[in-house]
Amino acid sequence: MNTITIPIQQGQTLADALKSKGYQEIPSDIIFDKTLTGIGATYMEIHAKRNSIIIEPNVPVIDGKCKQHSSCFAIKKGVKDATIKKYLNNDSIQFKKILTTPESFSKIVRVANELGINIRDLYFCLFDECEKISQDFDYRKDITYPIADFYKFKSKAFISATPTGFANKKFEELGFEVMKVQPEGFDHKIKLQLITTNVIKRAIHAKLQELITPAESSVFVFYNSISGIKEIINTFHLKPENYAVFCSDSRYNELVTEDYNVQKQVDDTTIKKINFLTSRYFSAVDFHLSVCPDIVMITNQSRASHSRIDPLSEAIQIQGRFRNKQPNGKKINSLCHITDLVISDALTPKQIDDTLQEWFLSAKELKQRYYNADTTIKQKAILEEYEKSNIYPYLNTPDFNSEFKINLFSLMNFHYKERVKACYSSSESLVETYQSADYFDVAHSDLFDYSYTFGDKDIPTVHITKKTSQKEHIQTVVKLIQSGNEPETILSLLKDKATSDQYVKTKSIIEAITILGTDRVGKLKTYSSIDSQLIIEKESQIEENKRFSEEIIKAITDEFGVQPKSSIPKKEIQNRLQLIYDKFQIKKKADKLFKVTQSTIEDYYLQNNNKEKQTYTLKELKPEFIALINKSESVI
Repeated sequence: MNTITIPIQQGQTLADALKSKGYQEIPSDIIFDKTLTGIGATYMEIHAKRNSIIIEPNVPVIDGKCKQHSSCFAIKKGVKDATIKKYLNNDSIQFKKILTTPESFSKIVRVANELGINIRDLYFCLFDECEKISQDFDYRKDITYPIADFYKFKSKAFISATPTGFANKKFEELGFEVMKVQPEGFDHKIKLQLITTNVIKRAIHAKLQELITPAESSVFVFYNSISGIKEIINTFHLKPENYAVFCSDSRYNELVTEDYNVQKQVDDTTIKKINFLTSRYFSAVDFHLSVCPDIVMITNQSRASHSRIDPLSEAIQIQGRFRNKQPNGKKINSLCHITDLVISDALTPKQIDDTLQEWFLSAKELKQRYYNADTTIKQKAILEEYEKSNIYPYLNTPDFNSEFKINLFSLMNFHYKERVKACYSSSESLVETYQSADYFDVAHSDLFDYSYTFGDKDIPTVHITKKTSQKEHIQTVVKLIQSGNEPETILSLLKDKATSDQYVKTKSIIEAITILGTDRVGKLKTYSSIDSQLIIEKESQIEENKRFSEEIIKAITDEFGVQPKSSIPKKEIQNRLQLIYDKFQIKKKADKLFKVTQSTIEDYYLQNNNKEKQTYTLKELKPEFIALINKSESVI
């Protein structure tokens, strides 16, 4: 892919660097590698003399930028169509600046279409922190929702300080070029202390004790493991007035319930001496603080493999979150990464391609069997086998009715995860990866205990014998989970201590805790009660998922329409919906059909409830279901 180099001098903004090369604005069809964080890329687009739609990775980023720039309009969960229409129709705003999450992007498209506004020609579309598309795709499929529309924009660009994975043939075919900012005449590298260890807890505690000793210190711990954060807080016996946790909304309530000091906004009023941040705050969110922080990044693979920090992207983004230069002339005081090492089973790029090719051949064989099958029962069985196959998550082909097509971002995510996994196999590999980033001046040290055996220091002692009762076994596992131990740790601990039956039952107990929660499982006394509760809950979940399946949504829209905008008696709606539920045999429990209530329709439609006339005005299908029934064969 063709690369355009943009030199930047110390103290220059991105706008300054681009103007020196004749660019007044961020150009179109560009993957913009801005190299440095905090040089004003988003700021430049917010102040550009054109209409802009800026796609940001998550809500805190949008909230922060809208707080800084009053001209920005935020579109996120809860923002109604009427509010969007009012903004788009406001002629007093010369250049409109819309900030949205990927998941809410469809709201803009839908409302603009209703108003007859051709946003693809009238707006510049900027996908900020674009590496998140491939990094988050495995657990956040909705992040690709804007892509199909993104490519239809006349003017568009991807941008990031770390756009890993985007320089491939597919983007070259789409006409994109790379524009890379190149620092000139100054050393932009950040000093990084890298500690590799096989006694991770000991290393973490020693480093934190060192950093919190000065009275004026402010420590920011970036650690993508809630259980790991809890463990540090409990080990240090930290008081709520001395620490704060910043995490996703989904874990916020959990921590509040457990009486941890958890906050939603990172600012001078909420930060404490020690501050813990999960991956929600690794990139894009800007911190404007009056402290010069010491940063500690933690990767604990034995506890949580998802705590791995990518040296080529996340490490760079983390140190770049702090935007205020302090009186000492620095934005951060120190940067440290502590990690354990594990033997890697990571695949090379060629091995990934070989693996996918073999999976692909298996899918083609299934497709041939499908068309050779002489009954619908056989075809259904083959389709179910296909949907459970290894290749299925990597295809944009939900069935056998169209040509198989690889999902680009799923493929990029595969390569990304294996690359990151590989660099944590040895200290040499990790140091080499950090050096290849061309962003860090690495000082590496080992904290290695040759007398240490995995499990004898970092994992709690647990006594499980043949005489341990089922109730005691259940209570033991519940307490281990509540103490912040990961399932892998517990199973590793019990593998050679428990009987084979107890080991297998431990897996069932952990699964039950994951699905039912510690409170419910803690009240159970026998393995059989665990098994029966799991069966009931799983069957209920299957039926609940069925209610929102593509098949049911299509049946409901066939009955009521996507945007019916009609007033219908509640009783009539109830009866018509009940017929659909009965047709598809939707059950409330395993042996009992689901009884539709008058309010069940609210699960599917945005509506106005007229309690006086006992009617619903069904306005339109909820956005998440519109995306489901309109999903295309490809995200490109």
